[in-house]
Amino acid sequence: MLETPIMEGEYFLQNDILKPKHLFREVWLNYHKVIYEVIRVIGGKPVFLKQHLDRLLRSCVLSGYNPPDRMILEQDTLSFIAHSNFSEKNLRVSLCFDESPSNVPMLLAYFIPSYYPSHEQHEQGVKVAALRQTRPRPNVKAHNSSLRQAADRIIAKQGVYEVLLVNRDGYITEGSRSNFFAIKGNALITPPSSDVLEGVTRSIVIDLARSRGVTCHEDTIAQDSVKSLTGAFITGTSPGVLPICAIEDVPLPSIPNITRDIMKSYNDLIFENLL
Repeated sequence: MLETPIMEGEYFLQNDILKPKHLFREVWLNYHKVIYEVIRVIGGKPVFLKQHLDRLLRSCVLSGYNPPDRMILEQDTLSFIAHSNFSEKNLRVSLCFDESPSNVPMLLAYFIPSYYPSHEQHEQGVKVAALRQTRPRPNVKAHNSSLRQAADRIIAKQGVYEVLLVNRDGYITEGSRSNFFAIKGNALITPPSSDVLEGVTRSIVIDLARSRGVTCHEDTIAQDSVKSLTGAFITGTSPGVLPICAIEDVPLPSIPNITRDIMKSYNDLIFENLL
């Protein structure tokens, strides 16, 4: 049984119909497969909507399910955002499939509680913990309540911002709700795409770095090698580009200029995307 989602706002979208919050039914999230995206809305506009929908539809295909019509999905999402009163909030768009992969999924869209890093956290970095666990199918953004609950317990108990997942071989793969980048010298390293959910922000950061002549490549990153890192950061819809100041009990050096440059470039790109 999945936990009841916490919604914000008075309405949600079911397929193409706007409905009041009290009509939402938890049983809908007990479908055979629930594939979803979380999209940040700023100034009433979705950030990087195209990239999020691309990944949502790709997750359907990777899971063996027929994706819905993209144009209709985009129109319904934009219409729902336009009817909302939120200027800045995260929107969850879920596709709920029953046991037949060929059937058209139910679309559910609703705003969720959203927490963004403070200016101080962006300036000083955040602490993260580690968890020996991986996603069964890392390339598919599907609901995983056991992983989410395990990570949330650690975050609450240790007072950290995020939890990094470590596989059976001792390599850091990704965060529980973010992607991970390490810095060695002047180069960026991020875990292989085959081992992680290829986040929208992750892909954008890789492109930004390479377009600015920064070496960025995929490679394994051992947890016991973090002492040798020049720096590290996580990326995601809510955190954006967020520096790490400590992994478990290992402090990292002061935030390198390469991280600050990537942060600024990413924020500038968001502004351009919303114009």
